[in-house]
Amino acid sequence: QRFYGESAYKFAQMLQRAGDYPNAIQAFRYVLLSKLEPEDLEYQIKIEMCELMIRAAVKSSGEAQKALLDEAFKVATSVQWVGPQSLWFWKSVVIVAHIEMLRGNKDGARKIIMGKMEGLEEADKLLGSQGRESLKHSPLAECRFLMGTMSEENGNELLAKNSVEEARKSYRDALFNYCVVILKYPSSAWAMDARKHVDGITKIAKARKWPLQLPVFDNSQFAAEQLKEAR
Repeated sequence: QRFYGESAYKFAQMLQRAGDYPNAIQAFRYVLLSKLEPEDLEYQIKIEMCELMIRAAVKSSGEAQKALLDEAFKVATSVQWVGPQSLWFWKSVVIVAHIEMLRGNKDGARKIIMGKMEGLEEADKLLGSQGRESLKHSPLAECRFLMGTMSEENGNELLAKNSVEEARKSYRDALFNYCVVILKYPSSAWAMDARKHVDGITKIAKARKWPLQLPVFDNSQFAAEQLKEAR
């Protein structure tokens, strides 16, 4: 049972890195069919699968996207039975907010985040006290990414309406949140995505000759953090 579960998990990681999200998700389903001990491991696997489903949903549309979001919501809420004393509870909260955003309910996503922000920050502090490496599991990594995404989308909408100054403010908020993910949580699952979004906003700013101030990113260190487990 353990050998089967570990093999399925490694295969899921390989498929995810290769960008084959549908089969990676199926591999995660196979992991959950195996005997997972301790119980905390089951919650971790479910959360990782939900994060992958969210990535797949972003690249999907229509019924395919709806099916992914519905399954992710079901799995994430099943984790919440563990209660707020668990890290995985707080990660599931952010996942549910992320799902609401992708369903088009941005106000609902913000309400979930702001209503649980105190607990999310406490979980982040606890992980930080255990060392920088532990921060890769912080729920605030995805939370910051989600806030950045909502601000970026708002900026896109405002720019389309030619509300240039308001768009710049939204993009600035987005960059702030993305940069926090990159600099504070470089080994998290959302850091690479945040970096891609920073590059996208930077292109918009340069095309319109907007003054832009960004921190200096250590690309070699960032790559080392991202590839640590793969190596």
